[in-house]
Amino acid sequence: MGERLLDANRTIGQPNQITVIFGRKVTKRYRGKLETLIEDLDLPKHHSIRMRIGIDGNAIHPGGVNIFGKGFGNYASSGHNFHFTSEVRYWFQYTTQPITGPQLDFVGDDDVWVFINKRLAVDLGGLHQSSPTSITLDPTNGTGYTCDFVSPGPSAGQTLLQACSSVNKTGGRIVDLGLVIGNVYEIVVFQAERRLQASNYRLTLSNFSGNKSTCTPKCGDAIVTRGEACDLGTAMNTGAYGGCNSNCTLAPGCGDAMTNGGEQCDNGVNMSQYGGTMKQCAPGCVFAPYCGDGKVDGAHAEQCDDGVNNGKGYGFCTTGCKLGPRCGDKVITNTETCDDGANNGNSTSKCGANCQLKCGNGTLDAGEQCDDGTAANVGGYGKCNMNCTLGPRCGDGIKNGTEACDDGKNDGSYGNCAQGCVLGPRCGDMVVQTGAGESCDAGAQNQPIATAYGKNVCTALCKPAPYCGDKAVDANEGCDDGVNSGQPGSCTTDCKMYVPIPSCGDGTVQAPETCDQGASNGLPTSACDVHCKLKCGDGFKDPGEACDNGVNDGSYGTCNKGCTLAPHCGDGAVNGPEACDNGAVNSDTAYGAGTCTKSCVLGPYCGDGRIQSANGEECDGTQGCSVMCKIIIVQ
Repeated sequence: MGERLLDANRTIGQPNQITVIFGRKVTKRYRGKLETLIEDLDLPKHHSIRMRIGIDGNAIHPGGVNIFGKGFGNYASSGHNFHFTSEVRYWFQYTTQPITGPQLDFVGDDDVWVFINKRLAVDLGGLHQSSPTSITLDPTNGTGYTCDFVSPGPSAGQTLLQACSSVNKTGGRIVDLGLVIGNVYEIVVFQAERRLQASNYRLTLSNFSGNKSTCTPKCGDAIVTRGEACDLGTAMNTGAYGGCNSNCTLAPGCGDAMTNGGEQCDNGVNMSQYGGTMKQCAPGCVFAPYCGDGKVDGAHAEQCDDGVNNGKGYGFCTTGCKLGPRCGDKVITNTETCDDGANNGNSTSKCGANCQLKCGNGTLDAGEQCDDGTAANVGGYGKCNMNCTLGPRCGDGIKNGTEACDDGKNDGSYGNCAQGCVLGPRCGDMVVQTGAGESCDAGAQNQPIATAYGKNVCTALCKPAPYCGDKAVDANEGCDDGVNSGQPGSCTTDCKMYVPIPSCGDGTVQAPETCDQGASNGLPTSACDVHCKLKCGDGFKDPGEACDNGVNDGSYGTCNKGCTLAPHCGDGAVNGPEACDNGAVNSDTAYGAGTCTKSCVLGPYCGDGRIQSANGEECDGTQGCSVMCKIIIVQ
């Protein structure tokens, strides 16, 4: 029969009526589906129906119902109702009365199928000559006796009427319909009227009881019927939340407009997705997100949510869940002394994370040299300035007040300052620092290098001063052989002059001469001086000699035996007590990493821990000092 197009709200099979559904195939409006019309036809009191077309024209069979002009109407060419499908539905109660079982008779020449209790009872499918068929129900065992085309069917040359009698149960077949006495069942007859002329159709229903049954709802049968709001069965109708009461009314639950069970709310609708500044109910009878629930809902443009504290002013969220005045908004409000926004608390900001100025809080923060608190940051020796930089103090590299010295590091190393800004070990402290190269130290009696002279006299470099008898001809001396006996071949006792040897110059070496080359004595080409002494070792620096101290033992800072310079400061090699030696580059004004002074000590530099004020250093290695030895002041 194809797919039916029916109104889903249409009730089929009313009491004392039979429902006929007319159908026809269309392809345009319904895209190949079956267009249908439904008509309810009143039945006579004996509940029989005769539907007749074709052979009976407009005649109405006595006691029957004619479908002439019903459904989609008669064909204009013939004036008869042809070429349609029909679906007949009728409800009946299967009983033991009357004694003669209910009987369905049909005469027609096209497809007919009959279903009882949803089981195929009659099969008269296909185009054929007008043939009668019938089925009679047995009033005792739920079966029916059918005359149709199914085996055994009619023999050759016989019609169904001749071959079969459903009443007498001959020539047909028994169909098990599964009927139970007292129950109500539906008969459905599907028919297709394919012909456009000379069609035959007659349907008769006899002895089918159509008495109306009475349905009474039963609470507890787990079937929701009229008058029941719910029914989970007697065992489950306990009245529990969200369930069913014992009288099949709804128990308390979400959606009943009453807050109960574990519900947060219940307005009966419960469809809110966001409550704004109000509590609104969402599916599940819980509050929808809202401004004031303490959770930031960015999807609804909330910037913050402090819950019950919204709108309390500074530091809190507004009543509309927007950021209110607060530390970090770059506006100085309330008790703030500063507000640098997102930079608050950073080492580059003067503002702390609490919007209070760092300087003055009594805590040493990044960028500060000191902080004794606002009341104590008054400046002065040993104190902190108002901008949290150090005031004059021991360790600032500047000699202040009663300080004996201050190189910034004050580590007590030789020649530098010691802790407390007092002088450290040095030449002049009357302690001979042999590790530092001192040979003597007369303290305040040390003589200036330019004028120091005499035995047991110490220079300002803590070295022995030259003296008569040291075998070196020093300033104001004319001779010094270390003996200075006043005899020929030696020096006078005061080292003023040489005592000549009478035989010197005769070309013959005679004691106490050490050489004698005659007239060549003293010439640049001669190794013999005018006193018949070998030039190298005579205490004079003669032409061609690098040095001559008369001893020439090769010790550091003196002369070698060949009157060449022994290892010394300035030779480009680190020797003896030297810390460095850059040779000719050594300078008394050296500054910077890797430089060397003419005393062969490392030149000062930024990073040595000593503040070289003369070189522009403000600090060196202390808190708040830059890599350029400048004080960093946070602006």
